Amino acid sequence: DEKAMQRALDSLTTFAQQLRNVPRTNLRVVATNTLRTATNADAFLERVEKIIGVPIDVISGQEEGRLIFLGVVKGHASNALRRLVIDIGGGSTEFIVGRRKAKRIESLFIGCVSMSEKFFADGRITRSRYERALTLARAEIQHLAGGHGAARWDEAVGTSGTIRHVASLIERFNPGEHMITRDALEALVERLLRKRRIAALEALGVSSERAPVFPGGLAILHAAFIELDIERMHVSDYALKEGVL
Repeated sequence: DEKAMQRALDSLTTFAQQLRNVPRTNLRVVATNTLRTATNADAFLERVEKIIGVPIDVISGQEEGRLIFLGVVKGHASNALRRLVIDIGGGSTEFIVGRRKAKRIESLFIGCVSMSEKFFADGRITRSRYERALTLARAEIQHLAGGHGAARWDEAVGTSGTIRHVASLIERFNPGEHMITRDALEALVERLLRKRRIAALEALGVSSERAPVFPGGLAILHAAFIELDIERMHVSDYALKEGVL
């Protein structure tokens, strides 16, 4: 809607001011799921291009997955391992398996924003709502088990906001824990359910900006651990941005 577009345009105006000394040949702007699915994306993109001064590249889910994987691999010391990379976005989640390059890429239309709006929009967190969110996420993910299950990779890596936030919370409650284990993830779910309201999540260490979309993202990650038989997951600071670079 117009209000949402204006927030984005105001933000991009600030970016444009910072970019004014960057040669246009050195500038690339990509857009992902929101602008793949918005019915008025073209009208919005026309306004964005006037502000930024370069065309906006609306990339497919497959290309998004390829770039995410490329970014993650560049941030790891060894490229020899087969990796499963998971990136939970606002409206889509990417699942990629590969070694040096992405081999199997799936982009599912579930994300932390869309899932949270569907099940937790009024700010209440109940066990029954979480179970319904988890069931939906599992149903979306279960068909990936053949190509993205544990037999297909040596190491699982997660990236982007939801997964990084989960990792930081787990380390807060388990100092020295530098990865996400299934036991720690399930313990975090129980902590979340005891809070009952999104407004109370800050007491766990969830930022006020992340809290409204955190329960939905957590349900997606939990479902991925179950359906893809993940026991432990490393967390990367690299993702789409580094892949584009």
